Amino acid sequence: MRPLVVYAGHTAHVLAVLARTGPEQLAPDSAEPLVGDALTLWAGGSDEAPGDPVPLPVPAGDLVPAVVEEQPGLLTVPLAFGVQVIGGEAGPDLRLLQPGDPDGGPLIPPAGNVTVTLAADRVVVTLPAPTTVALPVLLVVGGERTRPAVRDQIDQGASVKEFRMNLEPGTYGVLALVASWRGVIHRGVLS
Repeated sequence: MRPLVVYAGHTAHVLAVLARTGPEQLAPDSAEPLVGDALTLWAGGSDEAPGDPVPLPVPAGDLVPAVVEEQPGLLTVPLAFGVQVIGGEAGPDLRLLQPGDPDGGPLIPPAGNVTVTLAADRVVVTLPAPTTVALPVLLVVGGERTRPAVRDQIDQGASVKEFRMNLEPGTYGVLALVASWRGVIHRGVLS
């Protein structure tokens, strides 16, 4: 049975894979019946930022459901996959996002991936090299208070996108989705 996924409409990243029971069905028209107001991902603790996980709620309005073909690694590392959208419609095929290694696990992205840096006045998303085309970006920041999801892009020829925001000292989680690149969940502490 083909899996039902929920993906970010702005960047096509798979964020969740849902098990279906019963006869094969089509995807619902919106993600809200599947996730409610938001799909919450979590930025867990690490050696550099120990502590409780930080919620990262992605609003249902930024999500799209689709029935897709099964892929090895999809259940363990959904952020390594993107839905192929053609003419505004989700196709059944998934594409492995760069760097393409679904075996790397969900918590340690492979080398050469998107990186996230936190500062008191900004969140910076960096690609390993300048992009040859403009790439859509979806950013969700959670922590002391969750900020609304931000949709923007990394311009052609650039490798960095700065998102201006005021961050108080504390622990934060960041979901950074850059089209065609594996999604990143980052957790950090600002002092």
